[in-house]
Amino acid sequence: MQDMSRVRSFIAKEELLSASPQGIIAVAKWLQRFDNHVRHVVTLKEYLLEERTLIAAVGHKVTTLYDAYDEAMAVALEKVHDERRDLSDAVLRMFDELEKILKDEVTAVKHLITQTLTEKEEYEALSTLFNELTSDDECGVIVAHLLGWMHNNMSEEDVRVFLALFNADVQDRIAGEWMRMYASYLHLLDEFSVNYESSLSYFT
Repeated sequence: MQDMSRVRSFIAKEELLSASPQGIIAVAKWLQRFDNHVRHVVTLKEYLLEERTLIAAVGHKVTTLYDAYDEAMAVALEKVHDERRDLSDAVLRMFDELEKILKDEVTAVKHLITQTLTEKEEYEALSTLFNELTSDDECGVIVAHLLGWMHNNMSEEDVRVFLALFNADVQDRIAGEWMRMYASYLHLLDEFSVNYESSLSYFT
């Protein structure tokens, strides 16, 4: 959501209209990377649902259709080669579609887990999920995303509590490959937004 807000701000200032060809290439790469990260989030949510099911001993099933988002993303990628204003509009529509889907999903999942899991059990499910990620699991980049967001929006104590979910090996992965993947993602934003304030400083 944080990255979406920053890109929205960039578009609102019409900076995309004057972006260099290199900047437009960065936009295309960023859209593809953003889409990959959405897929990683979906995978992590599926893993988490499995952990919740094991802990609660109750079958959890949440079906989310991403068709509208997929179509909007495909259009946005096509518009990379069209008029800049059309590209801007397509990116904004894609964000809107994704937010609608996520809002509905959050409502459904919140209702589900409050009926079957205690706060302690939900913490256990999250801890198990994160500690079972492997060093070569590309979904780990989402953990780096979360830390960047938490640094900008929550207290240092909250960040420490979140990191306590991870064992030492996983924390090494966060500081290694996953952070490098996140840095590459942020660099693409830097290429087409000179006003972008990177969260990367938190990790250096």
